[in-house]
Parts: sequence; structure tokens; C-alpha cells
Amino acid sequence: MKQQIMIISFLTSICFAQVESQEFQDLSKIKLNSYIENIKAPQYLDVQNSTDKGKADMFWVFLGDKNKPTESELKLQAIDQNKDGKVDLVKHYTNAIINRIETDQDYDGKVDSVSFYDAEGKNIIRRISQAGKSLTQTYWYKSELRLQELDRNLDLKTDMIIHFRDGKSYKVEDDEDYDGKNFKVILK
Repeated sequence: MKQQIMIISFLTSICFAQVESQEFQDLSKIKLNSYIENIKAPQYLDVQNSTDKGKADMFWVFLGDKNKPTESELKLQAIDQNKDGKVDLVKHYTNAIINRIETDQDYDGKVDSVSFYDAEGKNIIRRISQAGKSLTQTYWYKSELRLQELDRNLDLKTDMIIHFRDGKSYKVEDDEDYDGKNFKVILK
């Protein structure tokens, strides 16, 4: 019981620690089904079958007593969007406010993007997305796109930075040798 809660807490702390440090992370290491497997007290799982075909496809994890739902706190919602038995989207909550969404957009069992929300849970402030052999971190300020950092060779180091204002790129910095250190302005 304590071991599964510790594992979930460990995975969450890794993700938040990397957000704090603004480093890239290998999204393929996040296993969405792990959030709903073997849930033990003080957490409990509530499930729903939205298609009435006998297979649960929506899951909620609460912290609290299942017999006292009004006193329980929603921790996450997991959804099997394509009904293949695997979780494709997980929404994380703190004090009933969304703080992070992880998605598997191509249904291959690997996380493709993680979006982080502001304290009110209304606006995305940062998104990490992975496509093939590249990672992109995108940042917003007051709902306006401001910056993209790209890792084009999946070594978890930024090798291109694109700056935005008013929805347009105005500066691009490129690290041609992919060491994450020597950036050359290629568009200004």
C-alpha cells in the first residue's frame, strides 16, 4: 500500500523537480497507466464506463475516505480516449485546480506532451512535447507565446531558442554543435 503511494509521489516529484529546474525530460519514461494501477488507501479510485460497453475508460483518483466523498480531494483524472484499455490523458490537480496534463496523442503508450498550468489552472504556462527525436519546451506569459527551446537530437540539452512577441518570432538562436553552450543568432 505505502509502496504504490510512494511510487506515485516519486514520479510526481521527479516531474515537478524538473519543472523547477527548467530541464528537459524524456517523456517516454512517464507511464500513464501507473497512475491508476494498484491504488491503495488513503487514495481511492472511482471509474466510469462512458460507452456502456463494459470497459472502464474514465478514472478518478481521490485522496480521502471513499465513504466520505465530500471530504475527499481530487488528485487526478485519467482517460482512455481511444478505448484501447490504456490511459491516454492524465489531468493532475492540487486543491481541485488543474496543474498539469500529460497526453499520449498518437496512442503508442508513450507521453507526447506535458502541459503545466498557472496557479488558477486557467492558462498553460509551459509545455514539453516530444516528436520523434526532438523535444520542444514552449513557454507562455499571460497566455502569450514567448519562447521555445528545442532539443533536436534528444540529448536533453537545448540547441535552439526561438523568441516570440505578438505571436511572431523575432529572434532565433542556434547551437550548431549541439553542446548546449554556444548559441549563434541566426534571425533577428
